[in-house]
Amino acid sequence: MFTDSLDQACQEVGDLILALAGDESRWSSVGELHQLISGKLPGRQNNSQITLFKSNGLAVWDLAAAVHVYLGAREKNLGRGTATLGG
Repeated sequence: MFTDSLDQACQEVGDLILALAGDESRWSSVGELHQLISGKLPGRQNNSQITLFKSNGLAVWDLAAAVHVYLGAREKNLGRGTATLGG
């Protein structure tokens, strides 16, 4: 399970607060998006696993994730082009 800001999630993300209530040590299983993208923490280890991401609304992390996915797709020659805005 990952979030964009663990500090913010601990204070403001009600569904995580309720899900992890009663055992504060469970918060140690929650990583931050930058740790997943940089490879500091593993995501899925196989196709049967699910990686949950709870966004707190930090747009800069949304953009970072989008750029990472975009560059990875370009590197692997995946996807297709689209018309640009205004064009």
